[in-house]
Amino acid sequence: MKKFLTMLSAFMIVTAVSCSEVSTVSQVSEELQEENTTTENSVSEKREDVTITMAVKNGGNAFINEVINDFNKADNGYKIVLKDYMEYYDSSFDTEKGANPESFAKIDTQLSLDIIESGIVDIVPDGVFYDTGKYESLIQQGAFSNLYDFMKAENYDDTALYKHILELHETDGKLCCMPLAFTIDTVAGYKRYVGDKENWTIDEMIEHWNAMPEGSTFNGYTTKDYVYMTILRNNISSFINFENHTTNYNSPEFIKILEFINSFDPPENYKQDMNWNTPHFIMNFPVDSFEDFHDSLWNEQNEPVTVVGYPSPDESGIVIDTSRNKYSICEYSSPEVKKGAWEFIKTLVSYDFQYKMADYFFPVNYEVFKKKGEEEYSKYGQQNIISIQSTEYDIGYLSPEEYDYIVSLTDNTKKANVSIEEDITKIIEEELYSMFAGEKTPKETADMIQNKAGVLISERY
Repeated sequence: MKKFLTMLSAFMIVTAVSCSEVSTVSQVSEELQEENTTTENSVSEKREDVTITMAVKNGGNAFINEVINDFNKADNGYKIVLKDYMEYYDSSFDTEKGANPESFAKIDTQLSLDIIESGIVDIVPDGVFYDTGKYESLIQQGAFSNLYDFMKAENYDDTALYKHILELHETDGKLCCMPLAFTIDTVAGYKRYVGDKENWTIDEMIEHWNAMPEGSTFNGYTTKDYVYMTILRNNISSFINFENHTTNYNSPEFIKILEFINSFDPPENYKQDMNWNTPHFIMNFPVDSFEDFHDSLWNEQNEPVTVVGYPSPDESGIVIDTSRNKYSICEYSSPEVKKGAWEFIKTLVSYDFQYKMADYFFPVNYEVFKKKGEEEYSKYGQQNIISIQSTEYDIGYLSPEEYDYIVSLTDNTKKANVSIEEDITKIIEEELYSMFAGEKTPKETADMIQNKAGVLISERY
């Protein structure tokens, strides 16, 4: 009996231990299973990178592509892929001299269609278009998102950006493109010929020209086409009111400037070599950087130069040019994609990236703008030797006063350059060259431009 009880006790202990082990193993198994399930769910819940498609041409800009590679490696949930629109290039229009505008027409047409189709392309640089006027037209038509909305949604600190440059690119209070960099587009002349006033009117320009010495030229030329290229072609949009979608090509000011241009020599008298030995009135004066501005002001005679601007009725002939330096987000892309596109555009205006590109253009990042200016005028007083026809000159470096002038010039500029579609420009120039040939008067030319180009501009802008 005692032996039986001992065996029974042992059995009960073993049974108790076995049950405890089974219970523990079962519990661990359940925990492992739960952990595995959680891991599996975590893996399944981890979304794939959101794909953002950016339009490019010829493989894109190598400088920008470096940023794209870094952006894609950042494991931020987004991936940018490139769609190269050169596949739509039509070589059948090429000639012995190379490509024609028609060769690029399919690129612009297809890109325009893809922009308004959701999910085909999401980020669009204006430089992908051959005809950047089509990009400007799409802005006016609401094809791109308002970047201010993204800034507001995340309380983005935009104080580092050049606020005035952004304001010049607003359309009805919306910022539908981000300019990465800018240049100043204007004309200039020696102070003794053009005076010291910036942004002159058409009447003031004509008055100064009439006071020029006999035999004077526009930077060495005196033909109608060259004068047109100098004072009007880059400023043709100043006779458009984009807010009201109206044009003023038949205004007294426009007719007056046509009469002035038409008073010069016929285009067939154009000479390839400029006349260096005549007094030069004004010349195109693009300013791309602090160094470029200082170098452009220098001349052997140490003559003071005035930046007068294109003659315009509203005295706003100095313009900010951001052509082929703008980026937009397609309005018809999904919210998730647009959010990622905005993250990428923020990278493009970041201090680090903007500093790298600021040797070639004025940066839109104002902190970089100031830094580059300071670096340039810190060299003021040092020698900067150049050679012209075997003669060496010390042209020096940007002065603090010149830096302040560039800031003032930029801040006081009232408008950004707006590209007009090539077919509209072609209409305008066909009428102008008809006038050059004596087939129409300036008044008749102005009326024809107003009737033909004015209708298209009112429809597209």
